Amino acid sequence: MLRRLAALLLPLLLLVGSAAAVTLEKLSLEELIDSSTLIVRGTIGESTSSNNGQRIETDYRVKVSEVLKEEAGASAGGPGSGSIAVSLPGGAAGGMQQTLAGVPVLERGAEYVLFLWRARSGRLLLVGMSQGLLRIEGKGGRASAIRPAIDGTMLDRNTGRAVRDSGLGMRLAALREAVTRRAATAKGGRQ
Repeated sequence: MLRRLAALLLPLLLLVGSAAAVTLEKLSLEELIDSSTLIVRGTIGESTSSNNGQRIETDYRVKVSEVLKEEAGASAGGPGSGSIAVSLPGGAAGGMQQTLAGVPVLERGAEYVLFLWRARSGRLLLVGMSQGLLRIEGKGGRASAIRPAIDGTMLDRNTGRAVRDSGLGMRLAALREAVTRRAATAKGGRQ
């Protein structure tokens, strides 16, 4: 009886485990910068979720306080609007909730640096999912941009081998300098 029950449950457990798993291509800071058409510092405001029948998407309003990189046509807010909409898969709508591994939940009122690219649909999306979101900690000249290590499988772009993520953290001033330097010397833009 126990063997039969185990034989029935094991495939289900494996299926559930694999449904929550995510594999991301590990991106360096330089790759995040190059792949972004828009990099902003901003505070998360209102969010709205919608269900198109197949998946739920959440649009977050971001009040932009600083633009670190902007390619032509990348801004969704329009001239002088001061805010953009960033779309992420998942959320809660129509009595249903959808959570996807590797997709961050943006905290209302929190300040972040967002590495974004424009999809063909016109929506602004995070580069590398959670990799493209750095939380601002501290104030003024002591402010830092931090992303904790991502728990999940990450692959090295060159070798295809699994690697561990160690997170990312640096002073905001150093991040600004890195973006400015990289944007000036690289093509940029999602490939």
